[in-house]
Amino acid sequence: WLVIQNFVKKGAGTVEGRGDCLTTDLTVESARINQSSNELTVRVARAGLNSGNLSSINFYYDGSVKTVTGSVWPQVGEIKPYKITLSTAETASAIGKEVYVAAVIGDKTCFQSLTQAIVNGTV
Repeated sequence: WLVIQNFVKKGAGTVEGRGDCLTTDLTVESARINQSSNELTVRVARAGLNSGNLSSINFYYDGSVKTVTGSVWPQVGEIKPYKITLSTAETASAIGKEVYVAAVIGDKTCFQSLTQAIVNGTV
């Protein structure tokens, strides 16, 4: 029973973590790049049931990942902007690329499917 009990506890933890991913819904509302400051501003909306406690947010584009930590996260129904400083080369190549967001809850990365194209200009 001890072996089975440990297996059930571990499995339950995995299901719980995946449930957080299913009920935490982040979407990219817009993504704009300011070429003069090399700054990418991504506006993120949060929907869902708000069960997951975010530890960070990952932004993916053009094979790169940028992580935002220690920030104020959006609550359900809110849209928050996140500014990411890029290198000059990253800024030049980012325009027109798709950006998508992933919530990080504990050690689980919850990928979202909606993307937005990065456009030139300020928010």
